[in-house]
Amino acid sequence: VGAILCFLVVAIATFDPSKLGGTLPRGALGVGQGIYLALFPLQGFEVAPVAAGETQDPKRNVPLGTMGALLLSALLFVVVQAVLVGVYPNIGAESGQPLVDAAKYLGPTIGIVVVIGSLVSVGGFTAGSALGSPRYAQAIAAHGLMPRALAKINTRWGTPHVAIAWTTIITAILAFFFDYRRLVGMSNITVVIQYFFTCVSVPALRKKEGEARGFRVPGGIIIPVIGALGSLGLVAGADQPEFIFAVATLALGIFVALVTKQLEKKPNTETTSSTHEP
Repeated sequence: VGAILCFLVVAIATFDPSKLGGTLPRGALGVGQGIYLALFPLQGFEVAPVAAGETQDPKRNVPLGTMGALLLSALLFVVVQAVLVGVYPNIGAESGQPLVDAAKYLGPTIGIVVVIGSLVSVGGFTAGSALGSPRYAQAIAAHGLMPRALAKINTRWGTPHVAIAWTTIITAILAFFFDYRRLVGMSNITVVIQYFFTCVSVPALRKKEGEARGFRVPGGIIIPVIGALGSLGLVAGADQPEFIFAVATLALGIFVALVTKQLEKKPNTETTSSTHEP
């Protein structure tokens, strides 16, 4: 964040507002794809509730952390994108690091600052993923939809050590075989599907669980419906390989859940049958 603020301070001196707006070179489809890719830097707010059971006063702090992180990140990235367009003439060029390129264009010193900030940011994103992903696996396993071993909690540290090990291995394999752009697309479509099913399930969960004792999003089903429709709209920005990845991972998840359920039934069946033996 410090590196981004330094970039904004330097860039504001050469900011040209006349470069904002204009025609859409790739039409509405290009805007949709841009919004889809822009989802990636806004991910992470959904991890805050995952660790709620390990935080102090979660009813107060989790909603504040979730909404605060999302709103601050959205505001910061909108400002950065607008400044990028206003100061960097090569913003339309294909690049995997447009912010770094723009910083180098403004000057070598700010370029180095943004490069260092980018490296720190990568570490922060990795740390956030390392916190959230194993706990997703641990929760799913605790509900009997993945092997129970993943639900084990370390007696000393209180962490899901088995899930941490497996998610680390799987992440390393994916990072080895796919480049950054493909990983972003795979992450986006996975998260969008997660958002969609979360929004769809909110009305049913509210009816099942009753009135919430903590923070409750106002508006009844309006926001969940908007969220579900927005998620479907975001999926339109994905390309064919990302759709294939999403379908394959969903199919794999359903298969693992069914196999796990069947394996858990076998010991119970054997125990029941043995109790009826003379």
